[in-house]
Amino acid sequence: MLAVLCCCALPTVATARAASAPAPTDSPPRRATARAAAAGARAPPDAVLHVGPYKTASTTLEIAALQKHRLLLERLDDFFIPRGLPGAHARHKSHGNLADALRADRPTEQPAWRAFAGPAREAASRGRRLLLSSEGFCALQPRQAALLASSLRALGFGALRVVIVHRRLYDKLASLHSQAFMRADLPRVADYEPIADWLARNGTSVQARYGQTAALRAMYTSVGARVSILNLHAAAPEAAWAPPAEAAAVLSAPPAPVAPTPARASPSAAATPRALVAVYVCDHVRAARTCARLRAARGASGAAGARAANSRPRETAPLYDLVYAAAAARGLAVLRNARAVVGALRDRGLLARPAFGLELRCPSANVRQRLLDATLADERALAAPAELAPAELRALRDDFAEKAERALCSAAPAPRGAAVWAKQLDVAFGRASAEEEAAWGASGSGVARDGGRAGGDERASGDGVAGVGAAPRPLRP
Repeated sequence: MLAVLCCCALPTVATARAASAPAPTDSPPRRATARAAAAGARAPPDAVLHVGPYKTASTTLEIAALQKHRLLLERLDDFFIPRGLPGAHARHKSHGNLADALRADRPTEQPAWRAFAGPAREAASRGRRLLLSSEGFCALQPRQAALLASSLRALGFGALRVVIVHRRLYDKLASLHSQAFMRADLPRVADYEPIADWLARNGTSVQARYGQTAALRAMYTSVGARVSILNLHAAAPEAAWAPPAEAAAVLSAPPAPVAPTPARASPSAAATPRALVAVYVCDHVRAARTCARLRAARGASGAAGARAANSRPRETAPLYDLVYAAAAARGLAVLRNARAVVGALRDRGLLARPAFGLELRCPSANVRQRLLDATLADERALAAPAELAPAELRALRDDFAEKAERALCSAAPAPRGAAVWAKQLDVAFGRASAEEEAAWGASGSGVARDGGRAGGDERASGDGVAGVGAAPRPLRP
């Protein structure tokens, strides 16, 4: 309104005299004014926000945006991707520092926000789109998400587009179990829980994971964002990508506008991490030139990237069950080299040998039904107001039935294989301890850790203090 009043004000003598004076042709001030007018006429650039949530291939997508394909996104599609934001997270996780700032008191005074705001305002003034990627943004409260949306508008960005990655509940819970227990720093052997027991005991503690995708969509939609959902379970084989000739044509042409994506599950997602990144860049970030480059390069890297970053393959979960059961049977209080013991067993390919049979202990019928019902409720909330198609329901039930008999089950040696497993476990414990002792000696200490006793296995001593037990003697397989 103020601008309108100023434009409508009566001219003064000075302005009239200035208007009658001849203006220099193509002078620097005139060119600057023209550039400013063009910038003012241009629509403000979009801000793209990938919010995770946790356990949905977030690390793979963060690495793609902040490291592996950063230069392509910046140079070919003119994205502004902040780097080096100060805080607890580094490298491809550094955008998490911005999420931490938003959750803190006085967010705009936090170092991460101060480091972000100036360059972001400059990028917006130049018409560059913004790309932020961190699963930390899924942990924002509604008022914090609203603050983020309004702050980005104040910096000069236009539409906020939010990308949410969807993973079915039972898959997400299996991944959470892997993260909690298939690690090197489990505090005590007694803390280990096979997944069948963990699912039965933690039925209520995982409620926060129920409806996570739909809840995030509702929150970000309420602050004015346009939401697109990348569904990990709708497979998109790499053979369906654009052929190289078509991709080359896109690269040689000006970038074309991309139609808005509806806020429903994408009909295509990724069967492999490389395909996942392509779907993310092409359909959700909408970086047309980077998308064409990725599709033109399909097949060039062969089998590289066949596993998602930060993944813990569930096929080794039965070995963790066996190793921790053996550690408990040996009276060990702490097992520092669990991964090495599992690795020693995995390297021998024992799970593929008929002699090494396992008995699987799967969740009870009650636990399985509860998990399936919760997953179906998630999927229906996500599809609303539409209904799940019969084919989608069949695919989900079939996938759940397969995983409920495999990925959600715990393992123990079958009676006929108990003796051969016991022998191989002795070998694996001995090999892992010997390798740890060798590594400790090579570090220059000159003596083995804890007075030369076993590298990594601690036993509860008679006085109740965890001591270090002797290494099991390696047996020849």
